[in-house]
Amino acid sequence: MKKTLLFAAALFTMATAFGQEFTEEVIHECDYANYDSYPWYSMNDKTEQVVDGALVIVNEEEGLANWKKQYFVDDQVPVVKDNDYIIRVTMKGSSSGSLTCNVGDWSATASTVIRFTDEYTTIDAKVEAVPASPAFVVFQSGAFVGTIYIKKVQVIERKSTSSVTMKNVSVAKYDFEDGKALGGWGNSSTREVVDEGPDGSKCLKMSNPSVTNSWSAQTAIDFSEALTEGTTYYLTFKGKASAATKLKAAFQNPDTYAGRGDFNAFSLTTEWQDFKGRATVTGDNCKRFLFSFGDFEGDIYIDDLEIYYQEAENVGTGISAAKANRAATVAPFNLKGQRVNANAKGLVIKNGKKVVVK
Repeated sequence: MKKTLLFAAALFTMATAFGQEFTEEVIHECDYANYDSYPWYSMNDKTEQVVDGALVIVNEEEGLANWKKQYFVDDQVPVVKDNDYIIRVTMKGSSSGSLTCNVGDWSATASTVIRFTDEYTTIDAKVEAVPASPAFVVFQSGAFVGTIYIKKVQVIERKSTSSVTMKNVSVAKYDFEDGKALGGWGNSSTREVVDEGPDGSKCLKMSNPSVTNSWSAQTAIDFSEALTEGTTYYLTFKGKASAATKLKAAFQNPDTYAGRGDFNAFSLTTEWQDFKGRATVTGDNCKRFLFSFGDFEGDIYIDDLEIYYQEAENVGTGISAAKANRAATVAPFNLKGQRVNANAKGLVIKNGKKVVVK
């Protein structure tokens, strides 16, 4: 039985190690001391129970995937779509371990990892670009064998009170009004510029004739310089599709095809919408951005695409800004849609146009 539920709570000011001040506001809180029984929805065997003011989750099965033990720990959280939040949890396990935390709705979630010990500890985990409003908070802990105890879950919005102004530094920007399509490959997919954008403007149309693996049909942007490892980059675009689908986007090392940071999947509908996501570069030689859409049969339309990072307007002495990657180039392809070297001879496609290289 629910006794009380605290929604908005304390607003207070803190300081970082560098003296920067910020405020923290608890926008939603689930304190299990206020419940006699488990109040939320569970996707598994309903073993969750509230005992002595703590949510108790038991898993005695070894070798499970995390998602095979998943359960709400809070719901209807009034987040703002695309904002970042702190998930603050007071918890412990029967031994040290970790679980996955997902914040969002049934169409998309932002994820983070929470690591706990065998003693009650208050843990902060950041989730970036929450993709839905309102949102639920779901924990997945199937890989942890033992018992988890959760006393309190708080969703916290943190805002800087610093006077520093951030600016966007673009590394790639396309409105497709020049008629040049992006390159790509796979599954006989095509990319062309059409006059079907918002308000009749030009846009990129990506078409895939049949369903296969998502990575089997891709559209690419290759950067002239590698993006900076550890830096967060933002992606904005307008998009729609011939039917509802989720569009995947990621960074890649083009030499090894290793992933270098994934964006949350974007939920496209048949109507134009504005989308924004972010991904942090996770390794070296990050010189490619990819849309992957092989698992969707139909047409996807993209317009006003931009990739950028942020830096302070006035960078102080001794603080280096992330490297600007101001020029992005589209890789050349042969007539089969296969990427070729920049010095390849013969008939190739460069920047959306057929060119004979001698």
